[in-house]
Amino acid sequence: MLLSEELSQRADMNSKYLQPSYSSSSCQSVMNWVQEISALCEPEQIYWCDGSKIQYERFCSSLVEAGTLRKLNPEKRPHSYLAWSDPTDVARVEDRTFVCSQFEKDAGPTNNWSHPDEMKKTFQHLFKECMRDRTLFVVPFSMGPHGS
Repeated sequence: MLLSEELSQRADMNSKYLQPSYSSSSCQSVMNWVQEISALCEPEQIYWCDGSKIQYERFCSSLVEAGTLRKLNPEKRPHSYLAWSDPTDVARVEDRTFVCSQFEKDAGPTNNWSHPDEMKKTFQHLFKECMRDRTLFVVPFSMGPHGS
């Protein structure tokens, strides 16, 4: 079964959003942010990644089926996949890469700088309706020790 088919089966027919399998008052700011972004980007549905083994296996299976991943020899590389980059996908374009900070001096001498408020205006325009007919994946991530 393709991931998109599974998502359709799991989604409540009255709602285009899949809710996370966990909830906590400490996650309220994340929930609010996802609501704000979804109102701006207008995704067809939202999928909350929970990091479970079954979800990992479903994602990998779907990506292998689509040709995005290739499963490596499980004897030599268990749970490993090969993913090729699209040659038209450019990782970084210097003239469109900015450090956004309150003060230009904080960006350093070799970086492009923009004030965060100005860049937010730019992105508000660019992100409007950008997820129509697409799925927004919410992936929990901590940049430091959990709870810090």
